[in-house]
Amino acid sequence: SRIANAVASMGISQKAIIEARERVQRRQAFGRCIEDHPLVRRDLTECAVRQAGGLALAFNAVHLFDQAWRETPPYTLQYHHARLMTHLAKNRTAEHAGRITALAMELFGGLGFLEEYAVARWHREALITPIWEGTSNIQALELIEAIQQRKNAHEPFLEALRHS
Repeated sequence: SRIANAVASMGISQKAIIEARERVQRRQAFGRCIEDHPLVRRDLTECAVRQAGGLALAFNAVHLFDQAWRETPPYTLQYHHARLMTHLAKNRTAEHAGRITALAMELFGGLGFLEEYAVARWHREALITPIWEGTSNIQALELIEAIQQRKNAHEPFLEALRHS
């Protein structure tokens, strides 16, 4: 399902973050641990922020789906909101997973591309997540459809943004 894809995307990227953190804590460049270099810290911070945001989005979609999955037509606003958030979560987490795993490979240096290191596999697996269960374009079209079917399906999302 798309929700499973969102959660899997974040699981894949978390594995890559763990691998990258371990690597940068051991690797030396210019006479010091590369973890201490500002640009490496920036990349690790980007990974952490994307991961936290993606996890929050994915588990929010899980929660909303869990509340609405038994509904039958005519569907409530809650159902349409869950549907909208499912598409949004699938799309964004897949994008995050690709970026996080690419950064993790870069933090590994040239060795990150080699199959001997798990980070190469995590990146390859992350690249399928935007395609699996509907491409980004399909997600965008279905998100628009969810809004059009229930004109105010996006309102709970916007309200949550206003209060965050």
